[in-house]
Amino acid sequence: MLAEAITWRFDDFLLDMRTRALFRLNGEHAPALVPLGSRAFDVLSVLMDHRGALVSRQEIMDAVWPNIAVEDNNLTVQIAALRHVLDAGRANGSCIQTTPGRGYRFLPDVTPSDQWPPGRTSDDAEVIDTTTVGGANAETTESARPEMANTPAAPPPSIESDKEDRLSATAGIAGVPAQWRRYRGKIAASAVCLILLIASLAWFAAGTSWLRSAPVVASAPPTLPDTSTIMPATSIPKDIAAPVDHWRVPIAVLPFTRSGDGVNEQTADGVADSLAIDLSQFPGIRVIARQATLIRKDRPIDIKRIGQDLGVRYAVDGSVRASEGILHVSAQLLSTKTGEEVWAERFDIGRQGDSRSMEDVARQIAFMAAFRAFDAESARTLQERPDNPTASDVLARATSAYNLPPGPDRDAKILALYERAVALDPASPEALAGLAEALLARLPIWNIFNEDPRAPSTFRKMDALITRAETLSPISRRVMLARQQLIGRQAGCPAVIPVAQRTMEMHPTLASPHMWQGICLLFDGKPAEAIPKFNDAIRVHPRNPSVDSFHRLIGYALLFQNRYDEAVAAFQAALGSNPNVAATFHGNDYAAIAAAQALAGDLASARQSAAEAVRLWPTITVRAYYPFKVTSSAAAAQVARMRDGLRLAGIRDHADEDADPGLPATDALSDVYDAPTPIGVPGARTIRTPDLVALLEQRKPLVLDMNPWGATIPGAIGLWGTGIGGSLSDEYQEPLGRKMAHLTGGNHAAPIVTVGWNAERHQGRNLALRLAALGYTEIYWYRGGREAWMAANLPVAEVTLQDW
Repeated sequence: MLAEAITWRFDDFLLDMRTRALFRLNGEHAPALVPLGSRAFDVLSVLMDHRGALVSRQEIMDAVWPNIAVEDNNLTVQIAALRHVLDAGRANGSCIQTTPGRGYRFLPDVTPSDQWPPGRTSDDAEVIDTTTVGGANAETTESARPEMANTPAAPPPSIESDKEDRLSATAGIAGVPAQWRRYRGKIAASAVCLILLIASLAWFAAGTSWLRSAPVVASAPPTLPDTSTIMPATSIPKDIAAPVDHWRVPIAVLPFTRSGDGVNEQTADGVADSLAIDLSQFPGIRVIARQATLIRKDRPIDIKRIGQDLGVRYAVDGSVRASEGILHVSAQLLSTKTGEEVWAERFDIGRQGDSRSMEDVARQIAFMAAFRAFDAESARTLQERPDNPTASDVLARATSAYNLPPGPDRDAKILALYERAVALDPASPEALAGLAEALLARLPIWNIFNEDPRAPSTFRKMDALITRAETLSPISRRVMLARQQLIGRQAGCPAVIPVAQRTMEMHPTLASPHMWQGICLLFDGKPAEAIPKFNDAIRVHPRNPSVDSFHRLIGYALLFQNRYDEAVAAFQAALGSNPNVAATFHGNDYAAIAAAQALAGDLASARQSAAEAVRLWPTITVRAYYPFKVTSSAAAAQVARMRDGLRLAGIRDHADEDADPGLPATDALSDVYDAPTPIGVPGARTIRTPDLVALLEQRKPLVLDMNPWGATIPGAIGLWGTGIGGSLSDEYQEPLGRKMAHLTGGNHAAPIVTVGWNAERHQGRNLALRLAALGYTEIYWYRGGREAWMAANLPVAEVTLQDW
């Protein structure tokens, strides 16, 4: 048994059973003490005791929390915390393997080790800057000196992730320098020294993101980072290179009061403890340790005095009341400076049809309190420093901006704020990762119909930003989230699944890892398996500003299973969840409802829904609906059946290539891609499907397709982004000219065909105008595009994408 050994070694760590302490080996230097809470130490001991074997969750819970009723999420938090510490710098996955639904397995080899480095003992170990239990970026913890016992009290501590760990001053305390342990008698005798002891633990910090998510397919192949405009991590001045997480908003979670039969002290404390843990998961939030607030239990609350004593700007107060079998949980966020209420809300548990648990409600309170705290902080900094903000001010404003309705205006504001934050503090992992996410949100790459030649270079810039952030804080929640988002959009499902899994293991309260897993299952033809993933995404973040996307994805998964009534309800939930999205999103939902109703045999309702879809999205066609790249024949069959439902509901199959909207044939590029096109195009010929068939046979023209993937005319070259609007003298014209010179061998008389999607997409016409401006004389614009070609049942092949 482990308890029979003195010290155990695995990887670069030593576990000292005498002092219940974990040390990291630093080459020739003294072993460095790694701060670790007592519950995390117990979990690690159980795993090591069964090293190599699968240990069930219940077995670990029984060993670590004997005879104590605690939430199951406590173990998840402790496992994630251990991974924060043990996996830093580890190249081959986590040292703790998860077997879903069964338990965990500790993988490293463990050997006994009775020897410390020559001339050293465990009491001489130094403390390193690392991750504490449940945390992300720990602040530097210096080795304490005996004289520190008489120094003034340190700032209030941030929350220890283990709700049950009371940090007994009379026991061996892991994560506290050995010099302090010599003074534990004095610590036990003084409340001030107790606060100082707790303050020696590293800050608890983690984050999340509220970026809008939608099913997206790989766009451009991965490329090497272009760091020409990004300062490399190695060039960061030494005096700012350390990740200083100084912008976090300090919040105290006060003990919740209780009333009514059925509400005991443990219930009220459980809500407050879960709330504190969930709240501490947000980037920019520092939660004051529960130990620091428990001394105020059952006392009248002087909120301003609490703010002064604990050094916090906000406090969350609340109550739990029982009435007729329903638990009413009330919470409010208070300003400790003014005493005013910033936010308040009541949540009910146990109502019929509502399956929310206490843990779910605590998480919702955490989200709302964090949102409102950042709104208040943003307003405060704008008032105090409107023209000369600090990096912390800008980060608070950027985080608050995520609460705005999704859309281009919000994305532009967030991008500008993160650009300024990076300029003010180029060594902030939060600013770097936030800027990367904001750059991704700027790209209109939700589907194949949008154009943006900046995508490849933006991907490179994002990679450089995230790589820098990873050197500073590799397992920060926002940093891991940004990497997941980039891989998901750039490389697609095969690459993003393991990244999402690791992100979820490290940060179990994030919604997007569940979403990505669900999307990939959906694209793989497994809708029944995808639904629990999307439900998990909603469960962990029910107030997500983009929760409509999760309902929409559930709707597709239900529709693909022929569960039509449930699918209609899910799409209706998407319609009601976010009224601020573009009209085409709502048109998309009404079209899906029409398909479900038609396939269920309710053609009258289906035609009404289809008419509303066309009103909101006038250019909708069956072939253009659900423009995502599925990865299996099963998924393709499911999509085909949904499109059959759209046809039954009366939505047109494809756009008519001969339809004349009566528009003038100007030589101006169009930035509105999704709209009817004129019949003519100056400098080029408009060509119909039968004529193109003959031209391909007789002249063998160069065929250029605007779309990044999918079935097209055989032999077509994909130049994604060349159909962008703008002007004929913009930044894209010169690189296009170089690419065309290469493709044509400099022959300006070479026959060239431009292919868009259909007669109501402007990309193909835009490219024809660009080529004419470059001096090419034999240009054919295939107005009908891919849709007309496929509608004619002509041969197709996968487009060959090239860079330009």
